[in-house]
Amino acid sequence: MSIHAFILAVKVLTVPRLTITLDEEQKELVDELSSDGGPYESKSEAVRNLIQDGERAQELERTVERLQNEKRALIENRQETTELANYVEEERSWRSAPISTRLKWWVFGRE
Repeated sequence: MSIHAFILAVKVLTVPRLTITLDEEQKELVDELSSDGGPYESKSEAVRNLIQDGERAQELERTVERLQNEKRALIENRQETTELANYVEEERSWRSAPISTRLKWWVFGRE
């Protein structure tokens, strides 16, 4: 036996084993994924890949939540900026208007 084959055999023997209980629907899915013509060579490979898919889905959910929070913050910032721009425009209009116009606005309102 070569050293590489020995190392591979030791690695295979040291992989932790786990027994799990699946409901019928989950068992059928694992069987389907690992059957002839299925994408995986074994049930273990199918379960490992399903776990990895679940981990990727959780990471994507965290990314979506982070992006939604960033979007919410950007929208709030845009609203504040728009309100500030409107206020500045009204103030400019007020200051540049003749005194008679300002008096009329003060008494009757701007509209």
